[in-house]
Amino acid sequence: MPSYTFLCPDCGEFTLWYNHMRGSHQEAECAKCNQLSKRVYRAPMTNQMDNKVKSRMERGMEPRVVNRTDLPNSKKRVPSAPRPWQAGH
Repeated sequence: MPSYTFLCPDCGEFTLWYNHMRGSHQEAECAKCNQLSKRVYRAPMTNQMDNKVKSRMERGMEPRVVNRTDLPNSKKRVPSAPRPWQAGH
């Protein structure tokens, strides 16, 4: 459930929770004074996350490097015809 924080010029900040993410949530009415309020953007609060979660997120951002020794051993295929590019001609 996404939450969005808005700043009312008179009442201050308030947070609204939505059941969906569709639509533009750039403005909302203040529940106290019914004044139109603009959305406040902040950096994600990663300082409050568990260290294991943060490290997993960082590892997921880069592709894993694989060595040839890590790959399964497969035999090289020997072509069945002397000219494999002429299959069935």
